[in-house]
Parts: sequence; structure tokens; C-alpha cells
Amino acid sequence: MSLVAPSSLMNLSSSLASLKLVSCKLQGKIPYMSHLSKLALLDLSNNHLTLETMTFEKLVQNLSKWREVNLNGVNMSLVALSSLMNLSSSLASLKLEYCGLQGKILDNVFQQPNLQLLDLLGNEGLNGSLPRHDWNNSLQSLSLSRTKIQIHLEHDFISNLKSVETLDLSACNFEGSNLELFDKLTQLIELRLSHNNFSGQIPSSLENLKKLLELDLSHNNFNGKVPSTICKLKSLHILGLSSNCLNGIIPQCLGNFSNAFSMLHLGMNNFQGTIPEPFSVGCSLRYLNFNGSQLRKRVPLSISNCKILEILDLGNNRIDGTCPHFLETLPELQVLVLQSNELHGMVKGSSTNYSFSKLQIFDLSNNMLSGPLPAEYFNNFKAMMNVDVKMKYMGSPNYNYDYSASLTLKGLKIELVKIQTLLTTIDLSRNKL
Repeated sequence: MSLVAPSSLMNLSSSLASLKLVSCKLQGKIPYMSHLSKLALLDLSNNHLTLETMTFEKLVQNLSKWREVNLNGVNMSLVALSSLMNLSSSLASLKLEYCGLQGKILDNVFQQPNLQLLDLLGNEGLNGSLPRHDWNNSLQSLSLSRTKIQIHLEHDFISNLKSVETLDLSACNFEGSNLELFDKLTQLIELRLSHNNFSGQIPSSLENLKKLLELDLSHNNFNGKVPSTICKLKSLHILGLSSNCLNGIIPQCLGNFSNAFSMLHLGMNNFQGTIPEPFSVGCSLRYLNFNGSQLRKRVPLSISNCKILEILDLGNNRIDGTCPHFLETLPELQVLVLQSNELHGMVKGSSTNYSFSKLQIFDLSNNMLSGPLPAEYFNNFKAMMNVDVKMKYMGSPNYNYDYSASLTLKGLKIELVKIQTLLTTIDLSRNKL
């Protein structure tokens, strides 16, 4: 709808109760739609729209039945935050991601009586501090990620969040670091605390969050071991502990979570020992990343039990032994990174009859592999033909992958009899061809 003028919204029927125009390439200024007095749902997210102060003030004053508002990506940099004082008391959901909001946050935003979801992600100009008391009791989802709002991590703050199920405080402005307070939020389903400066040990008391499906503590400075009590979170689907200073041995129980466990990211740490062994039959992992974790010995055969695995990154470790040929049996594998390890021998085993039919990224660089590169790899890499790999996992902004289809073979001694024109990129540098 890039050629449709936003002013045409003025002609919509006054009986309209729901207006949803997501990712329509609309451009220009949002008009004053005062005639839509029955509007309960407004979603204009992911367009190229601008909202001015006067227009927004009139909207919030006159559209008293607003229940759900999503203006993610709308340019609101000129909107005065005082405009939020008149938000409808019936408002249940307010999404204002990456809107360019600036200035001191207002207490009343957190004190709306029926508000269940508040998302202010990515408004880096927002500052001030949160109110200590009188939050509403209905709030279920809160995101203050990538704002400068000061968060005092204390009992008062936690007591306001007793009903919250989804809490995203990644890259926030924390005062205090007592993470044990979070164990009081027993209704939590998702907890994201990445990109902060938390240090010390990961509190074992997080085992009290029995309903937790996602836990992201990546990009901090945690340096105790991974507490084995984390394995008591039986409902967990996603665990992100990457880019910390964790050491010791990875708890073996992490390889044997529930059948719903889909994502494990422990890369960029200082572990000793090996990759967890017991990946059980029926393993539901889709994403497994141990890149840069100082792990030794071999790739465990039990990973072949993870039949829906899509991304496997074991690069930049000290894994030795022969190439793990059994990984070819993973039918959904799209990204395989084994670079910068101590693998040796033939690339393909003699007993396997599979050829990575869906693989789009294949990196074996900087190992000690030798022998011919199997011709069937090129025959079956149809997934690489003119494809850009763009993956976003589990809806989390911290797990985005944007690759061009490629085959990386740096440091690999190979013989190529025939190359078919299936790949967009072939890199054979640093060899003795």
C-alpha cells in the first residue's frame, strides 16, 4: 500500500472497531481519526509512518475505547510523553517498539488499571526511573529492553511484578544485581536478562521458576559454574548462557532435557571437559551452539538423536577425532559449523549414505581434514542454490542469523573432479591445490 495516502484513513466507517494494517509499506503522517470512536484495536506496526504530538494527543483523548494499540516502528520522536497521561483506562495492550520516544517515563504508564502488556523495546531515548509502588495487578508482559529507564533491583520493584509472565529486561539500566529476587516471580514463563553487567554466580534459586519456558542470561559477566539445579526447570524450551565467563564442566543433564527443549546456546565461555553426552531419543533440539567454549574430545554420537536439529555450531573448540560423519543422518540440518577444531581424516565416512540434503551453511575451515570432497555433497546441496539464509528463532531478537549461502573450506586439502554450478559462493583459499 505504498501508494495509498494515510489521509485516506479518514474515510473509514465510523462503526469500525478493529483496524490492522501491518507491514503494508504505508508512508507519511498518521491522520487524526477522531470519527473512529468505536475503535478498540489499532495496529499500524512495521510501516514508514510518523505520528505527531498534536495528533496523538487528540487520539488518546477521543478514542476512549482503545483496548489494543500497536505502533511498533512508527516514528514518534516528536511526541511529548505527557500525551500518555490520557491513555484510555480500558487499554490492555500497548506496543511501542522502536518508536524513537524520548524523555522521562511517566508513572501512569505502569499504573493503567487494565494494562496486561507493555512493550517499550528499543526506545533508547527513554529515561527516568520506574515507580516504586502502585503498579496495576493485571500486568502480564513487560519489555523495557534497550531503554535507559533506571531499574532499581530491589523488593519493591519485584513486588510489582507478581503477575508478570513475560519479562524482557535485556540491555537495561540496572541499579543493583541481586538476581535471587527474581525467584519470587513464580508466574514467569519467559525471563530475558541478556546484555547487562551481571556478574558472580548464576543463582541456583532460579530453580523455583517452575513455569519457565525461556531463560536468557547471555552477554553478561557470570563466572561461577552452570548450576546443576538449572536442570530442574523441566518446562524449559530455550536456554541462553552464551558470552559469559562460565567455567567448569557443562552439566551432563543439559543434554537430556524434556522433549520440548528446542534451543541451547552456551557458546563463548571458558568451559572445561566435553560436550554433554546423553542427547536422548526423541530429542527436540532445533538449535545447538557451543562455539568458542574450549570443549575437547569428540562430538557425541547421541547428537544424531536430535532429528529436527536445524543449526549446529561447534566451531572454535578443541574437538578432535575424525569428522563426525553421523551428522549426515540429521534430515533437517541447515547450518553446520565445525571450523577451527582438531578434526582429521576423511570428510565423509564409508558407511554413511546421506549427504546433508538441506544444508545451507557448511564450514569445515581450519581443521586437519584430508582426502576428496565427496561429489554427492555438490550434487545434493540444492538448498544452497541462490538462497539467502535468514533465520529468526523463537521470536527472540537475540538469536538472528543472516547468512549468504556458502561452502567454506579454508585449510582443507581436497581434490575436486567436477564442480556443478549450484553454489553462490565457493571459498577454497589457503590450500595447496
